[in-house]
Amino acid sequence: MAFQVPPSKRSIKQNIFEFQTEDGGKTFTVPKMKFLPVRVIAEMENGGLKAVLAAFGDEDAVKAVGELDSEQLEALTTAWSEESDISVGESSASDS
Repeated sequence: MAFQVPPSKRSIKQNIFEFQTEDGGKTFTVPKMKFLPVRVIAEMENGGLKAVLAAFGDEDAVKAVGELDSEQLEALTTAWSEESDISVGESSASDS
């Protein structure tokens, strides 16, 4: 008998990360990292958070994140990874 893959839990509220790019602005959502589809993880390696948001079809979120500076983006990515219980690895470029 074949193994039946269980359904994804990415849409359950507790498995979703919410963020705003401005105080009182629109709230955007993305699944916590361990609930991302494999195809999105592959896209994320090249395009980061913007690739994830685009994969879920949220053009408003893509535009909002695109306006962040690098410090803001780092804070957002760190919060998302912490909420996801995943540590963000450092690139070799950060070793210098």
